[in-house]
Amino acid sequence: MDTNELIQKLEKLVPRAVLEFKPFGRSESQAVWIELGALLKVAQALKEDQSFRMDWLENLSAHEADGALVLTYFVRSSITGRSLFLRGTLVFENSTSEIPFVSVSSIWPMAKPFEREISELFGVRFEGSEKEGKELLPNQWSGYPLRKEYKFPTEFGSIAHERTKIGFEP
Repeated sequence: MDTNELIQKLEKLVPRAVLEFKPFGRSESQAVWIELGALLKVAQALKEDQSFRMDWLENLSAHEADGALVLTYFVRSSITGRSLFLRGTLVFENSTSEIPFVSVSSIWPMAKPFEREISELFGVRFEGSEKEGKELLPNQWSGYPLRKEYKFPTEFGSIAHERTKIGFEP
């Protein structure tokens, strides 16, 4: 079954979830842009349907583009070796607010560390995934440093921020 047939099957399994599909960067792989409100249903279909058997979340990444957060789920079947990239966007209410979103860790348990990292650095609150405190940033850190509008402090805990020493404005 080729990629187009798989996407058509996904559209039948989860109606109105697939928004579009197009090449992923310069690769031959396809990125399937989905309605993130249907993410759990899509993930469940990809894992359980025999056509897909996408049982492995290789990576979950995030980046900010045009005032929205783009989430990319890199999923693979350990049985067939087939891979797929799911993408969708979350919109910020404002530059400092958390974004509530659903966790896929109940379907792909390996999502937990990826979700914790995105939570800390971008401010996405993954509902259904236990939060165990900060792992990357100090507990006293405020804000989400990978958001484009984030203003780095000039110092943290009496340590001057390195950008101020080399002439960059924080």
